[in-house]
Amino acid sequence: MDYRSMTPFITIITPSIQRDELLRCCYSVNTQVLRDWQHIVMLDVETVDEKMFDLIRHPQRLVIQCDHPHKNFGNTCRHNGWMYAKGEWTLCLDDDNYLADNNVLQDLAEILVHVPEPWSLWPILRHGERFFNDPPGVCRTDTANMIFRTDMARWPNLPEYAADGMLAEFLRQSYPYAAFANFRPIVVMEASRNGK
Repeated sequence: MDYRSMTPFITIITPSIQRDELLRCCYSVNTQVLRDWQHIVMLDVETVDEKMFDLIRHPQRLVIQCDHPHKNFGNTCRHNGWMYAKGEWTLCLDDDNYLADNNVLQDLAEILVHVPEPWSLWPILRHGERFFNDPPGVCRTDTANMIFRTDMARWPNLPEYAADGMLAEFLRQSYPYAAFANFRPIVVMEASRNGK
């Protein structure tokens, strides 16, 4: 059986202020065993660092400079990036975070292909500790804890740092979700920078 024909195509949206960590974030995507991905990087800056742009270039990566800096914790970037998403599932991965290992997308695909719920919760490694809360909500959920069916949700265009938790609470009221508490962390978040 050809597994690729069953694999959901995953879109990853990364808002970025061109931190140096963006290189590590992109590398963690580039080196995935699963090759059926799309990576959208939204640059929330006035001037693009051409050297960095050249370093992150990849045929499956779309890099878009925002028409003006939004400086709202990446929320407008995630919201606008959704317009370009072609995947069945979407994961938001901040530029200072990275996929935990090279098999993350492959292992997610093997599970997501069987998930009937329109969104799901996954553990991450946050500040060196496992981070997962069910039910999700404000101050209980990080951006990278959630994966969505691309056609059922869109990131909110809010000026709120807690937009991830607010979205989780809204979706929890309206849609069933799958929770994978026992799965390994899918993303590493070394520090909270609050959009700075």
